[in-house]
Amino acid sequence: MELRIDGKAIEARPGSSLLDMVRQLDMDTQRLSDRPIAAKIAGEVFNLNYIPVRDKDANPDRPSIRRAMAASGGEVHLLRYSDPTGKDVYARTAQFVLFLALHRLYPGARAKMNCTVGAGLYIAVSGAENFSVRALKEEVRRIVSSDIPLIRRRISTAEAVRRFRDMGQEDKARLLSWRREDYFDRYEHEDFMDYYYGELAPTTGYLQVWDILP
Repeated sequence: MELRIDGKAIEARPGSSLLDMVRQLDMDTQRLSDRPIAAKIAGEVFNLNYIPVRDKDANPDRPSIRRAMAASGGEVHLLRYSDPTGKDVYARTAQFVLFLALHRLYPGARAKMNCTVGAGLYIAVSGAENFSVRALKEEVRRIVSSDIPLIRRRISTAEAVRRFRDMGQEDKARLLSWRREDYFDRYEHEDFMDYYYGELAPTTGYLQVWDILP
């Protein structure tokens, strides 16, 4: 299937992600203002790890074109930080990285995002014994430099409820128990997982500009 990514034509090979194609077209960059961070396809926002054409049943002779790609006719619009939706993707990525760092350093703590003001995310942390902003910043720095892939995966709702309860997040488990769908999409790394009403950047390394202030 031929795609047009920001007007540039490329053949989508089965199993290749949008990020693979962005790099093949030499459209990736390290500058935050110019770097593609997500994509919009047929009005929906997708993580750049999204695979437009899958190998159906692991057979390259029977490729499966994803529903959104078929609906868009192969048109893909890249989102960057300058786009309001791109800023939202960046903020969600920052939230995931921060909560992962808190989980690693203070597994018994609870963190809650209270609000956003401008480019700032205001988060309250409780139950973190010997809490240190300096230690938290160092852990965030390690996670960012590790460039961890952020891939959205699907599990059953029942499994998600169990996982959140095991993590001590009873509020999320209780909320999901009312979910009608029998599946659940989440982002995870190691023993930590979270969900968002929107996509994240393709890796933690996209979080180039940040700070943590008490």
